[in-house]
Amino acid sequence: MTVDDTKKAIQSAYNAFQTFKLSTPAQRNTMLLKLQRLFEDNAKDLARLIVWENGKSWNDAYTEAVYAGSYVAWYAPEALRTNGQTIPCSMPGTRNFTIKQPVGVCALLVPYVA
Repeated sequence: MTVDDTKKAIQSAYNAFQTFKLSTPAQRNTMLLKLQRLFEDNAKDLARLIVWENGKSWNDAYTEAVYAGSYVAWYAPEALRTNGQTIPCSMPGTRNFTIKQPVGVCALLVPYVA
């Protein structure tokens, strides 16, 4: 990607986040389960892209595509687990706690070596 591509992707993610952050945990769970179904429904197409990109065998690529979808299915219920925690503090009269909520967009740079 170019720098401009990256900026456009970040802006698109930020725009989407403006409505996503208002969604409920149940809605987020539903979105993730839908994404997992899309992985399943399109596993052959995803595998074909993996073969073209990496030169993997069809079986390895198909297994990878299905496995990627299983990650989404595994984590979808985490959207429902939004309970925070109270954390002990060393200062008397002070209480620390966590709140699980969407906080914003992240841009990650991932090195790839062929």
